[in-house]
Amino acid sequence: MGVNSYVETSSPTFKSSRSWKSMEMEIQSLLEKLLDINDSMSQCAASAASTTSLTQKLARHRDILHEFTQEFRRINGNINSMKEHTELLSSVRDDISEYKAFGSMSSRMQLLREGAVIHESIT
Repeated sequence: MGVNSYVETSSPTFKSSRSWKSMEMEIQSLLEKLLDINDSMSQCAASAASTTSLTQKLARHRDILHEFTQEFRRINGNINSMKEHTELLSSVRDDISEYKAFGSMSSRMQLLREGAVIHESIT
């Protein structure tokens, strides 16, 4: 299931948010481990007589790590944007439902209610 279909088919829940956060932390941890391994390989190559092929392999490993990191950041940013978008839409839907439920109120009652909401947000 793609990221877009996830957002289209379901609203984010606490469980899915926790699940994504867990995956995000695991991926970050794995990227850090890969960085440490690349650094260790570079140190080993520096202390030994490095050949051209070894230098090329190390460069390729660094490139792969860079690509993984960039892709993770891109996907993470997209998911965060989609979550914000979904939260905004949910908020708008809630506001519309609330308006429909209280639409028959008098103007005075609506102003009093709005004043109470403003007061709550300030305190």
